Amino acid sequence: MGVVKTKEGWEGNERIDLGDGLILRLTTGKDAGRGRTISVAVCHRIFDGNGYKAEIHGKDDWHKVVFTSRNIATVRHIRAMHEDAVGKLDELIAEVNAHYGRG
Repeated sequence: MGVVKTKEGWEGNERIDLGDGLILRLTTGKDAGRGRTISVAVCHRIFDGNGYKAEIHGKDDWHKVVFTSRNIATVRHIRAMHEDAVGKLDELIAEVNAHYGRG
């Protein structure tokens, strides 16, 4: 589980390969536009074409706000909030599987 300093501030990131061309990204960080800290889970499809690959999130792809907080986005708060979000991975993966009709 990684928490790193980015140009926007501290950020926690996870990338889980779900197979069948699906990637689940779990990100925790500062939502500067709304003045809060947020954990978001987003499912991307892997596009493979002309010798390159890209992760693309379309309008019908699964996404969910896992947690929000008004606390200041310190490294300690981001790490704790991201750990809580990672603790929900089994539940999130089950929701992704249901969304895409996977067993």
